[in-house]
Amino acid sequence: MQIHLVNSDGIYTPHEIIEIAYGYGIKVISITDHNFLLDETEFENTRLIASGRDVKYIEGIGFQPDIWMLIFIY
Repeated sequence: MQIHLVNSDGIYTPHEIIEIAYGYGIKVISITDHNFLLDETEFENTRLIASGRDVKYIEGIGFQPDIWMLIFIY
């Protein structure tokens, strides 16, 4: 469930992630970039694209207060 975008240390955009999930038959995903949330417009666009592909999208964040700790919030 931990997926990173180009905004963090991943290589795909939200739309590309949805298409990949759909292609593999994955029904639920959560994008959890390090210390980054999609803005309201990106979130809504991602949610709409996901719902059109029958993929449930849960926004999350991987908050890293220091090098030894990573907290996921969904």
